[in-house]
Amino acid sequence: MADHTALPQWLEASDGQIEADDLGTIKTVLTQKGVNARGWRLYLDHGDVLFLPLVPHWFATYGSSQKATVATNWLRLLQACEMDVLPPPELVASIAQWRLPGDRLEAIPPLFFRAAWKSCVAAQYTDEGMEDFIKAQLIPLAQWFFGGGAHQSADTGRLKAGWESIKRLRHESVAAMAQKLGADEWPPILRKFEAGAYRMLALTSECQLMEEGEEMGHCVGTYADNCRYSPLRIFSVRYKKTDTRVATLSIKEASPGSWTIDQLK
Repeated sequence: MADHTALPQWLEASDGQIEADDLGTIKTVLTQKGVNARGWRLYLDHGDVLFLPLVPHWFATYGSSQKATVATNWLRLLQACEMDVLPPPELVASIAQWRLPGDRLEAIPPLFFRAAWKSCVAAQYTDEGMEDFIKAQLIPLAQWFFGGGAHQSADTGRLKAGWESIKRLRHESVAAMAQKLGADEWPPILRKFEAGAYRMLALTSECQLMEEGEEMGHCVGTYADNCRYSPLRIFSVRYKKTDTRVATLSIKEASPGSWTIDQLK
């Protein structure tokens, strides 16, 4: 049986005494906060476990009244997605890295979350897997979507069309951003270096990453925001004699001034 003890405690801070087993009162209070029958059914069926993936970021240091706000915002988001099941906990945990304005769950357009949700489930059936999808595609795209303000201007039809449509929306912004930022969209730590028969060339723009990904058949084209916002740098590994691409190298800053290999594909 689902546990319904935590949410009543959070709601008490702003709505008065609520008994854990008084489901009628809990439903009334949630209705007043904009939670409809679908959101109530999700909470009734699953209870406080609904909020577990949010605990490390949103609930760990919040007071009860803030927890109640987060919980009701979360229920309203879930009900608006109209999925009737719970989203993957890995997806929910990743929201902490999306750079939401004001760290507010209500900033997430339901159509964006629904598209991400369905794509995460689909990724479970691919060789890439959901965890790699979240790291390589979802988080960088979400950081652009919210950090760059696209969540305020994106056409509803584009969001409703799903994840591939949102990806195309991002790609359409590449040329304009390249003009604004110049040839280098993030500073290289080295332009190139050599080892044996190979030459490593720094990739310093999203266009270069997308070209590398298309030529090499992997997802490095989605790593632009990782390079912009985190200490990660990408190199194209090529034969010195022929300039033929043979691999893609990513390195990350383990400590100030110390860089280590992240991936080689």
